[in-house]
Amino acid sequence: MMVRTLKQYSFIYDVIMEALLINYSMVGKDLKDNYRLLSEENPVTKRSHFTEQFEVLEKHVSGLSAEKCMAGLKKENCSKNRFNCLDLLPPDAHRPILKNPSNNGRTDYINALHIDSYVQQKAFIITQTPLISTVVDFWQMVYDNNVQTIVMLDSQSLRDDTCARYWPSGDPSAHNFGSF
Repeated sequence: MMVRTLKQYSFIYDVIMEALLINYSMVGKDLKDNYRLLSEENPVTKRSHFTEQFEVLEKHVSGLSAEKCMAGLKKENCSKNRFNCLDLLPPDAHRPILKNPSNNGRTDYINALHIDSYVQQKAFIITQTPLISTVVDFWQMVYDNNVQTIVMLDSQSLRDDTCARYWPSGDPSAHNFGSF
């Protein structure tokens, strides 16, 4: 009775499949030693063991199909994606839906993705830094999902022309982002 959910059951099969496909595992108590061993070059293939394992896993992981990302590929939503690469679009089944898109031709789409934490489904949302045209959508998503904390992982120096200023500086009452 240790397996109680479908996710746990699927995980067990994923682990077994990986063990059978790779036929090579280095698990030990010392992470530094394992890292060093996996970083070493395989004398036969002239590639690191990390690279070999990654290549095997890559062959058995299916990528996203256009059918799974239909909202991001719609003509009216393409301008909301920094990149229109299929690998950088959220699958429809896991994206937050904007509940109250404004009437100015806005849709319920934002390039964002719900992800699970260890203990809770849809615990986090990851998204691109808002574009100039999606700042209102960003704040709508924050409001709709009762977001309490925002963590920005890019630095000001990494920003380009497409990145919008979405955080008020100075007097917050002087900034308006749509109805926010």
